[in-house]
Amino acid sequence: MLYKYKEVSFVVGDLHFGDEGLFNLVYFRDFLTKEAYIEQVITNYNKIVAKNAVVIFLGDLGRKDALEKYIPRLNGYKILILGNHDEYAKSFYQKLFAEVYDHPLFITKRIVLSHEPIPVEPGVINIHGHTHYVFLESEEHFNYCIEHTNYTPVRFKQIMNLLPKVAKPRRKFLEEWYRDKQIWQGPVRSDLVLDEQNKIDVVATLKKREEE
Repeated sequence: MLYKYKEVSFVVGDLHFGDEGLFNLVYFRDFLTKEAYIEQVITNYNKIVAKNAVVIFLGDLGRKDALEKYIPRLNGYKILILGNHDEYAKSFYQKLFAEVYDHPLFITKRIVLSHEPIPVEPGVINIHGHTHYVFLESEEHFNYCIEHTNYTPVRFKQIMNLLPKVAKPRRKFLEEWYRDKQIWQGPVRSDLVLDEQNKIDVVATLKKREEE
């Protein structure tokens, strides 16, 4: 159970503390050493995150020794969504985070946070990490790996401000994202056109409704 979801203040993605490979691939562009990178992230983080603020981490935290050393220095009520590189026992992360999850988290009906990008219906936005230099050709997916957020957590209010730019999910019958996948198994309805497998023919059904 996510205890503090209604109070989320910040989101931060893919720290990779102590990860030499990721530092050499990504963070070396802006920092001479991985220690300099970590110290700058901690400074940026604590500058805006209060001690009681709720922060969700999008996974891929880094190496065990670095996490034990640096995560306690970060302010806030810390919630973790485990990433594919978070390979230690869940009990280890539970010592450093107030809540730990191995699945995506819906924070509102239209905002879901995850480590890897996940499929979502149009109108629901997915804040994710994992992909680093890769951005999806999708208006619903937002790459929040830390190198794309100025090495700083993102205020949840900024994420909320994305919603008006994305059309709301369409929930009217035969306008839903799954409208072409519906198989009718109810009583006979004269307003529905079905194929041999009882799949609703959306185009024919809408045309029939217009004519009636």
